[in-house]
Amino acid sequence: LVPVPFTGESVSSKNGSYRVRRKDTSKGNYVLERIDATGEWKVCHAFYKHIIDEIVVNDVQRRVIEDEKSIFNKGPIAVKLTNSGHISLTNTS
Repeated sequence: LVPVPFTGESVSSKNGSYRVRRKDTSKGNYVLERIDATGEWKVCHAFYKHIIDEIVVNDVQRRVIEDEKSIFNKGPIAVKLTNSGHISLTNTS
C-alpha cells in the first residue's frame, strides 16, 4: 500500500497509478482516480473530506454487509497480484 496525497500528485504501486484531487460530484467533493489501460485517469471513488459520525459509518457498514442489493463482497476474498493484473479467490469461485 502507498499513501495517496491530497495534492493531485500521483503515486504508483503494483496495483497501478493513483491520485486524489478536488472535484465536485454528486457523491463527494474529492475523487480517487486510477490510470486505466488506455492511459486515461478514471474515477474509482468519490468522497467528502469532512468527519462523519460513527453512527453513520456503522450504518453504512451494516448495509454493505447485510443488504442483498449491496454489490460488495459478502465473504472472504483472497487476491494475488500478478504481472498482468490480479487473481481473486472467493468461497464461490
